[in-house]
Amino acid sequence: MIVMLAYFLVVMLAMGFAAWRLLGAQEDDDCTKAFIWLATGIVLFVMATAVLGFIGQANWAAYLVIAAALLGAAYWKDSKAGIRYNLRLPVLGLEWKLVCLIFLVHLYVYASGAFSYPWLEDDDPWEHAAAAHYVSLYGSYIQPTGLPLHYLVPYTPFYDVLLGVLFQLDNSSMQAVLKFFNALLVSLAIPLFFCWAKERLGGRTALWATFALAVLPCFMSHFIWSQTLALMLVFPALYFIEKFSKADAHKKAFGVLAAFAVASVFMTQPSTGAMFGGLAVVYIAALALPDIITSRTLILSKLKPPAIALGAGLLISIVLFWGPVFAMYPVEQVFAQNSLSAKLLTDVQGDTGGGLVYSISDFIDAPSSSKMDQPIGFGPAMALLMIIGVIAAIYALRSQENRDSAAVMLLWLAYGLIGTEGNLLPVKLVPHRFWVFLAIPVAILAGYGAVKALEYIEKNRKGMELIAKALIVAALLFTSAYPKGVVETSQWPPGAKWVSDAQISGYVGLKGLPANTPVFGFCFGEEFADGMDKAGYAWIKEVRDYKTRSITDSMDGNYAFLKKYGYQYAVIDQSCLNAFTADQINAKLNGLGGDGRFTVAEQYSNQAFITLKVN
Repeated sequence: MIVMLAYFLVVMLAMGFAAWRLLGAQEDDDCTKAFIWLATGIVLFVMATAVLGFIGQANWAAYLVIAAALLGAAYWKDSKAGIRYNLRLPVLGLEWKLVCLIFLVHLYVYASGAFSYPWLEDDDPWEHAAAAHYVSLYGSYIQPTGLPLHYLVPYTPFYDVLLGVLFQLDNSSMQAVLKFFNALLVSLAIPLFFCWAKERLGGRTALWATFALAVLPCFMSHFIWSQTLALMLVFPALYFIEKFSKADAHKKAFGVLAAFAVASVFMTQPSTGAMFGGLAVVYIAALALPDIITSRTLILSKLKPPAIALGAGLLISIVLFWGPVFAMYPVEQVFAQNSLSAKLLTDVQGDTGGGLVYSISDFIDAPSSSKMDQPIGFGPAMALLMIIGVIAAIYALRSQENRDSAAVMLLWLAYGLIGTEGNLLPVKLVPHRFWVFLAIPVAILAGYGAVKALEYIEKNRKGMELIAKALIVAALLFTSAYPKGVVETSQWPPGAKWVSDAQISGYVGLKGLPANTPVFGFCFGEEFADGMDKAGYAWIKEVRDYKTRSITDSMDGNYAFLKKYGYQYAVIDQSCLNAFTADQINAKLNGLGGDGRFTVAEQYSNQAFITLKVN
């Protein structure tokens, strides 16, 4: 794990730093630079993967070469200009010390929750394990004929490519790679949010908003899926758009970075990309609103930078990824693989949200039991601070104080609420996934409300400032952070495809075998072997097809098949009852038990889970 983490940090920081030097972008704050360089590196990883994954060269060495080449080019450019590098640790001010503390606590809670059970949660992460394993072996996101792996092309594969490349460095545990780096990517969203919020709102409001976002129950879980990477990339995209809008001397540099960051969001997950696109459009509208209200005019110079970044980012994503994908695959196949259909927009049962319409209590309360992929709720203290923030933002919108920021906060809140309650409308877009985009303005407004409340106390109740701060922190910890922590550290189930506890226990026991031991399930999906740190080869069509006749095939046929694909172990469990009769299964077990080419591995078996060693 240490090798993978070191590689991740070094390569991403190197690519990000080099890109900034080559483009001539500047940032005064040391810690902002460090985190944004890291995020820039991840953006460039996505861009490079669009090419490397297509040609089958997505491996750790290729990205290392790219990082070294970019560093070399940056050093050569700066040397010609007489610039010398002064390597030093970033200087941490109080705000950044607190943000880093929040980030580390968030990472600890999420990683602890993810590692608190010996399996992957729900169904999606098992398929991500298989996709990442495929990438680690072949360096490609192009699948064999038949598209057996859901999370590779024509789906957006960049999350799985990142995990697969890291797995190449230390292939001792796919499960650990998925759990830790997913928790890390989620947690990185916290300081990256602060980078943007500080630029837009100022340090004090940004700090309170960052704390609010970290403890907000509806802001992301440690569920393993590609939204983790896509959502993290939203904040550097917003940061670059902000810098592009404000910068003078380095405007072009930030414009380029903004375009590529926006493209990375569009390329990483379809639903998040669509929601982010809406968020960006609302942002542009919010910048126009104050001028329309006060002078009934549009100041195009304010609107052009975000519009250009959004349009250029969309174009880049089409050229680098979506265009080639639609050229390679039928349109209906691309839409199906990415779960895109007319039902998604109009049918309340057309997505995984189940057509829910949320009540006021669903927003105010912070439940201690919630959905794994998308928890809900704010917490009462958070809701109160948000209401204070809304009132203050409305007042600011009508005055000359921070009008643009106030409009952004209010319109983003309206956008998030409309999206989350989409099942009330004729057209919607995965309403339950809108919670994470609702969380952003809620956190901002709660932070803004906290600052306004403290400003009132500082002005009218001298000497009460520290007590007020402590009360706000305690209230948020008790009513939001605590229930969120309960959800994120509870034991999440391994998914709906498992048929019994004995089967789960059997697969957990297989973790005692050496890492990446090839294991074939006579009746169960190979992605579950990958998720338990074994090798299942779920991408081989014959392997999947063979399950339909594995029990009824002859002993010679079984042995020939297992040897052909190099399986060292095979499993027969209760899932076989879904496709075969008990008599057929018992006959197969008796036959295998009396065949010298197979040996029952007693230490990896139980009454309902039989593991056979292939001799």
